[in-house]
Amino acid sequence: MIAVMPRYSEERKAAVLNKLLPPQNRSVVSVAAEEGISDVTLHSWLKQCQTLLNKSQPCRHFGSGSGFPVWCG
Repeated sequence: MIAVMPRYSEERKAAVLNKLLPPQNRSVVSVAAEEGISDVTLHSWLKQCQTLLNKSQPCRHFGSGSGFPVWCG
């Protein structure tokens, strides 16, 4: 049997990332438990966000046009 990985909407990713970034600064472990998303997935999303930050851009991948603005910094 093949495991199917869940897909998350950009809006859901933005809402979850907002919990991990300032001003909330919650831990990955607590947000993962609350949201039912693996901590590995959350670390991956944060890494993507950090990559965009290093390019001096907002995290447009998460939240663009969704009403959930997310900035990595």
